Amino acid sequence: RHERGPGRWHGHWHGERHDWRPRGPGLWLHALNLTGAQRESAHAILHGARADLRDLHQQMRANRIKLAQSPPDAADHAALVAQISRVDAALFGQMIVKREDVRTKLYALLTPEQKQRLAAMRAKMAARGAHGRACRQAYGDAPPRG
Repeated sequence: RHERGPGRWHGHWHGERHDWRPRGPGLWLHALNLTGAQRESAHAILHGARADLRDLHQQMRANRIKLAQSPPDAADHAALVAQISRVDAALFGQMIVKREDVRTKLYALLTPEQKQRLAAMRAKMAARGAHGRACRQAYGDAPPRG
């Protein structure tokens, strides 16, 4: 039974996920059957980037809180919005660079066969996404589940 509360996020509990499917890069790293050495290198890359990405997220969150606490009719609200949007744009740019750096390092770990398998997986996911977009377009929204 799911209850609403601070620990709930997209139907899963933070501490105890109901399914143990990997997410993000872990999804394709898991599906490619990495060797032990590849797995250790991948984990080192992911854990090395985690702190940097967490810092960027925390800074962006602090900016959102700062904006939320500023009343829209305050005299300096427009200046605050402009300043925070510039700062967040720079932070978001740093985040994209860091994520792509991680992705490049992970991709370099793969063998040519694993790279081919990854390309096939991505093509399959893109086809699935195209099917979902076509259904949403035909029905005006997501089709009913069932």
